[in-house]
Amino acid sequence: MDYGRPSTPAEPYAPEVSVHDRGWVPGPPEDVYRIVESLPTYPSWWSDIRIDERETERHVTLTLPALGRVKASVAGKRPGVGVIIQMAGDVDGVLEWFLEPSKEGTVVNGLLRLATRPRRWNRRERAYRSAIRNGLVALRTVFEDRATARARREAP
Repeated sequence: MDYGRPSTPAEPYAPEVSVHDRGWVPGPPEDVYRIVESLPTYPSWWSDIRIDERETERHVTLTLPALGRVKASVAGKRPGVGVIIQMAGDVDGVLEWFLEPSKEGTVVNGLLRLATRPRRWNRRERAYRSAIRNGLVALRTVFEDRATARARREAP
């Protein structure tokens, strides 16, 4: 189903690579959305990501584990629901964060679709999935740290 995302030249009808990972975060979708929609802040919470160059708030050149160096830009936003990041460079494709409200938190889905299969993808896929899981754990840690800090402030 197309949820109104923009069509992109790097996203054919049947992408060569499609990977889905998910994790739970103890924060409301609106708060999680504010974090994943800001590309320049990714390295502050996701240690596997490196920004090589910042062009604007919506356009950066970054290095992604197993995917290499890409120009990334926010290609679509649905506040509180998800963000679509267009990538072009060592790989061409889309990384989409899709957020689902759940009991006392948010299920964060990371959907990667690449137009072509990178060389040695089987090894690279393991590295990518490890990195995306690290990102999901880091995102969860952001909210757990906030809750801990709030509890300390409220303690007598």
